[in-house]
Amino acid sequence: GGPGATGATGATGATGAPGAAGAAGAAATAFTQTNLQYLGGVNDYTVDNTDALIEMGANDLEVTLPTAGTYIVHVQVECGNDSAGTRQWLFHLKNGTTTNNVPDSDAYLTIQDIGAVFHTTFTFSTLVTTTTDNNIIQVFVQSDSAAAAQTIFFLTSKIIYVKLA
Repeated sequence: GGPGATGATGATGATGAPGAAGAAGAAATAFTQTNLQYLGGVNDYTVDNTDALIEMGANDLEVTLPTAGTYIVHVQVECGNDSAGTRQWLFHLKNGTTTNNVPDSDAYLTIQDIGAVFHTTFTFSTLVTTTTDNNIIQVFVQSDSAAAAQTIFFLTSKIIYVKLA
């Protein structure tokens, strides 16, 4: 004759001893967030039709990125216009260490003149990648007019960075 029917499954046996430990993995890299807020200097800045660094006396509107990497740089400027006309301002970032403009950092502001000094707060953010340590990132501005009474106020202007990677 042939084989008989399969019998019932028996009880589960005891768990065996743990196996040998595997090889150690690569060391992890800890993430440390780096950030800074830097306020403007001691003097308001007059905007004209020249592309120029926003200079505010003893301190310019700039930050030093301490290590190579990718950062988000956020700029806030308090702007005023009493120049007898609506003005177009172009802001951008420049790497003062390499003297190159920061790619994709152009930000445009239309600022009105309403018959009295018109104030507005303008903000823009840009990703900045550096390949070396201690790069100085600076804020530049240019108006479409050389007319007087176009101002960036130091008291509420600042630049902030946060290191992403």
